[in-house]
Amino acid sequence: MGDNATESEEVLFKKTIDEVVSAYHNGQKVAFHCGGGKGRTGTVAIGTLLALGEAQTIAEAEEKVKSIRNIIQIKPTQRESLEKIFEA
Repeated sequence: MGDNATESEEVLFKKTIDEVVSAYHNGQKVAFHCGGGKGRTGTVAIGTLLALGEAQTIAEAEEKVKSIRNIIQIKPTQRESLEKIFEA
C-alpha cells in the first residue's frame, strides 16, 4: 500500500488485511508498518482483528490496537474503508 496507489484505499486495505489473515492462519509471523506507523498500520491492525473475530466492532478493535500502540490514529477515509469492508 504505497502513498500514491492507484487503486482505492478500500480495495487495498481489503487485500492487505486478507494477506495478513492468511499468513496468520498459515502459522507465519506477520509484521506491517507504514510511514508514520499510525494510519495505515492502525487500519490494517483494526481490520485484522475484525477479520479474525477478535473484535466485533471497529471501535472495539481500535481500542485494542491503541492499547498496544497508543499513537494509532486512523483518518476518516480509512475508517470509511473499514466500514465499507466490515459493516456492509
